[in-house]
Amino acid sequence: MPTIPSKRKKSLGGGVGMKGIVSAMGMNVEGVLAAGTWSRWLGLYDGQGGGGTIGIFEIGREGDGTGISQLLWSDCGRYLCVVERGSDGVGVWDVRGTGKRLCWLAGRKARTNQRLAVDRIGKEIWSGGQDGCVRVWEDLGMKEGTSEASWGFKAHDDAVSSAGVHPSGSVLATSSGQRHPTAAEPDGRDLDSGSEDDFLSTSYPKSEPLSVSNQAVDNSLKTTALKSIKSLAPLLDRILVQRIKAESKTAGGIFLPESSVKELNEAKVLAVGPGGLDKEGKRIAPSVAPGDKVLIPQYGGSAVKVGDEEYSLFRDHELLAKINE
Repeated sequence: MPTIPSKRKKSLGGGVGMKGIVSAMGMNVEGVLAAGTWSRWLGLYDGQGGGGTIGIFEIGREGDGTGISQLLWSDCGRYLCVVERGSDGVGVWDVRGTGKRLCWLAGRKARTNQRLAVDRIGKEIWSGGQDGCVRVWEDLGMKEGTSEASWGFKAHDDAVSSAGVHPSGSVLATSSGQRHPTAAEPDGRDLDSGSEDDFLSTSYPKSEPLSVSNQAVDNSLKTTALKSIKSLAPLLDRILVQRIKAESKTAGGIFLPESSVKELNEAKVLAVGPGGLDKEGKRIAPSVAPGDKVLIPQYGGSAVKVGDEEYSLFRDHELLAKINE
């Protein structure tokens, strides 16, 4: 992947390729490699990076930022999330229209040179901000224009440097902390060795400082049990179900002892993944949909507890039958 080191040295590399130092990479399910640079260029390459060039374009015309720090693909491999430092949003690009941004996930609160990592689970994007909050944007790839966070909560008293969700969707891990400004560093910038000329010369709006000098210092790691079942987004061919509880009293109103109530193998489908992939990489649609009633094995599956409720994750092929009523 030939790159041009900086705009002051365009002659290097024969003027071919992206401009800048490669700062982030990500590969989708179809083997398309995305590479981003500090100078805000994005390149797409097929054959897991060993094939030809699909497209090269500059994202500097869209949104704000000081350089690409992370690239995340959607499960279907069509949408690419571009995360930057010094940016209050995440850009979502439809790779079928190279060079055109589909959606801007606004309100991230991350106008800092510190890398604030983002995570994706299903069609949700999770991101921390300088204000200590974690925000979630839902329906990835289904919205156009500017999209505000669907919901969020206060997780730390300092900048949330990383937010990661367990594949089951039931546990969130976060870390916090930042370098607070001093008299020698009035703006609190963290200029690391990965920066280049374009990055070092970037100016920021004076109305929105990079750091808050009176913010509490909180260098910590946390794990949070997610209380809402909406946060569970099954991946691939996984199916989220909740077992239907048996009646604890008879038709005559007599309550049965807990030991005599048999556990039913019937369950309600709450959410389904996008589907697995066949040998050719094509998506296989799930055989059930949310709201369906199914017959599940007596044993197996992955148990998930959210709050006081218990759920299970099964593979599509593990379900025994669909109950038509």
